[in-house]
Amino acid sequence: MVERESFHTHSMDDELGTVYSPDLLTKKPILLSPFMLSRVSGAECEFSRADQFISLSPNKEAVREFLVNLESLAAAVIDGDSIDLIDLLASNIAGDSARGDRTVDPGGMPRAVKYKNLIEEHSDPEIARSVLFNRSFMFSLHAQLSYGNPDEFQVSYRGSGADCPDKVHPRLPQRRTIPPYLIDRYMNDLCDFCNREYYSPQIQACLPHFQIEYIKPFKSHIEALGRHLSYMVYARRGFCRSAIIPIALSSLARINMPVDSYKVDHRLPSQQPLALWILHGAKALEITAAFVCDVEKNLTEIERNWRCRVPSVRNGDICNLLLHDMLANPVINSTYVMRKSGKTAPAVGDAFAKLLDAGVIRPLNSKRRYRLFCAEDVIKYYYRLFDAVIPPSWVPGKRLFYD
Repeated sequence: MVERESFHTHSMDDELGTVYSPDLLTKKPILLSPFMLSRVSGAECEFSRADQFISLSPNKEAVREFLVNLESLAAAVIDGDSIDLIDLLASNIAGDSARGDRTVDPGGMPRAVKYKNLIEEHSDPEIARSVLFNRSFMFSLHAQLSYGNPDEFQVSYRGSGADCPDKVHPRLPQRRTIPPYLIDRYMNDLCDFCNREYYSPQIQACLPHFQIEYIKPFKSHIEALGRHLSYMVYARRGFCRSAIIPIALSSLARINMPVDSYKVDHRLPSQQPLALWILHGAKALEITAAFVCDVEKNLTEIERNWRCRVPSVRNGDICNLLLHDMLANPVINSTYVMRKSGKTAPAVGDAFAKLLDAGVIRPLNSKRRYRLFCAEDVIKYYYRLFDAVIPPSWVPGKRLFYD
């Protein structure tokens, strides 16, 4: 693992204070100012327009896959893991042999791949609407997020004798004030809140993440648990139909920005951290709306440039298929392409030769069998976005694309 500063070392204590006692979400209404409500509704409208724009794009599957990949890598970074983009992209190719000389720890898949599978599942509206939030579901979700580590698996909520849990999200006051004997009550209230519709979609999606940071029902993976609850609330309320909302990526992108200079009504000072969290979420949603549109436009431009560079592309041939498919799956091999196209190995080899000559793909390893190729333009676009939010030293393998 790469030695580096933790995501949770960024504290906002000076701006927010250090103590906060959350209320039960279903028992006490949350009072927000007209400014706050207008900001939230504006962000929801912006993202809804962006989601509609993506749904009409011929590359909507590629955009969603791109966002899921970025989010899963950002989530792994927050957990302190070293990340490898190529390994994540190669996981789309079925079978262990697809990785060529790249191997996976036999103890389990990389954390980013695990997160990717869970994000895809929890951002699916149909799956999210079928979920019943209760105690059993919370324990099951935590078991999935804990990476199958038996030392972290719990059959009861955290007790007074538990080790000190992870620090609170850097955008929140750091001191937790919910005693262990109240955890059951707060968790039952949180499940009831997620099962029904409260407030607007953006506010309801923000609140479970906010609340779980203070309840801390488990010893670890609190940040991840809060994100996945938010994914499911967004999907249940009609968001994420075409584009997901990259919560972890937004947190990394805004972590060094100052806390928003917003003060709630002085008669309710206890709600200031919650109001600031909602405002932070609304601003992140506005940024996300513009970001997903930029992703679609850049991927469309990449495909247009490819088609200008590859001569004699006809409908139905392998090159035509790959020029579209590689936007979503930029790491491929011959086995994957034969299965995808139904063509023979010699035909796939001819297509690879044409794409290599045009500079669209390049080999990732030297093996003759199970040789991996990548769409270099898409990989470089991933790394350009990483540069904006993740320190370069946290992303091994970039030197392969920046010679």
